[in-house]
Formats: sequence, structure tokens, C-alpha cells
Amino acid sequence: MTATAYLVVLPAQGKQDDPSEMVKLNGASIEGYCWLSEQMVIVMTDLSRSKLYHAVKRQFDDDRPLLVAPLSQAPKFKGLAAGSTKWVRQHM
Repeated sequence: MTATAYLVVLPAQGKQDDPSEMVKLNGASIEGYCWLSEQMVIVMTDLSRSKLYHAVKRQFDDDRPLLVAPLSQAPKFKGLAAGSTKWVRQHM
């Protein structure tokens, strides 16, 4: 299966851990990730949107806001984490 890029917006985490450590993905592969900010990460994975959403959702005990959206093209942005523009250009 080909990896898909997803934008994941999470509650503030305080640190930018590897998403595969932060979110238990039940053996699914993460081919890459790039934190855009404390709350936003682009994840390249072979999981479907629904499976990624539910894997992330299960990690939180409350009704925190969550967004998981597939990216068909590289997003346009500025002023986010150092190196994130370069990573997106190289991986998407």
C-alpha cells in the first residue's frame, strides 16, 4: 500500500515526539513525519484516514479536539517550525 500524507491537529503536547511513540499505531508503518507546530504534524502512513483518526482518538481520555485530513498536495504555509517547508518539499 502506498503511504498517504495526513495533517493531524492535536491538543497541545508540550514536546514534539515521534508520532509513532505518541500514538500507538498497531503495527502500521509511519514512513515519515514533520512537526509544523506544537499541535500540527504531517504524518506519512499506510493507514486509512479512519484508522489513523481512531488510533489517535483512543490515546486521549476526554473529548479533546482532533483533526485528521489527507493531503493530496503539499500545503502552502509560512512561519511554522524550522525545516518544515524543506521537509514538505522533499517528501510530498
